[in-house]
Amino acid sequence: MCIEPAAAAALPVWERFVSSSAPCMVQAILGAVAGLTAFEYFAPLADAAVRTHLAQGGTWGTVCGRWRACVWADPSPLCARARLHAAYAAHAHAHCDAHHLRAAFLALVATDIDL
Repeated sequence: MCIEPAAAAALPVWERFVSSSAPCMVQAILGAVAGLTAFEYFAPLADAAVRTHLAQGGTWGTVCGRWRACVWADPSPLCARARLHAAYAAHAHAHCDAHHLRAAFLALVATDIDL
């Protein structure tokens, strides 16, 4: 990823790259995205990577393995941004307690999700 202001311009390019990458590259991206420290870039890239990985026949277990060291373990901010694939992966990887699950459900209720 880049530093602002280039990062904001590069984000859509990265999202397109992730969605068109080969499965081995997507798995590498899953590991790399777990190291992002800026949430505004983690959320869309993580969601795109998880969605692409699952569409290519990948499993939730692979995502959890790649996200062992991920600092974004609370699914509620991801739910609030309608990044549902990443939110579920964060929940599955972190084994959230009841407080975090309640916060995630409340964030889902408050989010306008266009399916």
